[in-house]
Amino acid sequence: MKRVSILLAALLIAVPGLMAQSTGIPFNSNTDFSLGRGPISFQAISYVGWGFHVPTNQMAPEQKKAVNSELFLNIVELRVHLYEQGHITLGVDWDRDCYRLNNNYKWQPINGNEGVTIIHRGSERVRKSNLIVNTFSFPVGFEHKFGSWLLRADAALDFNLNATTRLKIESIEGEKIKSVVKGIPTRTLTCHFTAAVSYGGLGIYARFNPIPQFEEGIGPQYRAVTIGLILGLGM
Repeated sequence: MKRVSILLAALLIAVPGLMAQSTGIPFNSNTDFSLGRGPISFQAISYVGWGFHVPTNQMAPEQKKAVNSELFLNIVELRVHLYEQGHITLGVDWDRDCYRLNNNYKWQPINGNEGVTIIHRGSERVRKSNLIVNTFSFPVGFEHKFGSWLLRADAALDFNLNATTRLKIESIEGEKIKSVVKGIPTRTLTCHFTAAVSYGGLGIYARFNPIPQFEEGIGPQYRAVTIGLILGLGM
């Protein structure tokens, strides 16, 4: 429900920018979203994206039971003008990765909050079991606009500081019971590579995550390619 609320809020924020882009009118630099259209420009809430992780590495069979998705939202973005259609971009994003288990498996805390593992639920009726990682990401990228500014391509290297983790289990044993475990340790710094192509503010992106978010023995060891949709507010 929280993810839906965030997406709806982002869509409401995006409407003026998308309407401007659909008519080929440059985004108004006097709005609350952007400042300046010179060599250096600044924008808040520049894009939002959502996608699924496709693991690329060998994993323990039980780890393949998790369905992994991500939601990310730009907080601020700084653009440095290089030439008429090219920019260097620097930003701060918030990312939310969710490793979701359903049906016959659940996440099991190790020694309180020292780590997590996947186990069979046994006779317990599990509604859902989610491992959530919230991250602050710092993308350094390049953007090029093709002919019309409506069509653009972006590529970036993102540095990620994993901020918080939460393990949430909902079970049904006579009544719904919620169990929440916070503070499961992650790698302090990871990175990923992102590429996107968009038209009129709506596009697709691909992302490669070469480093698992958790150390071996603490959490899932996913290296993955992520495919998804991105909604942008362009300057």
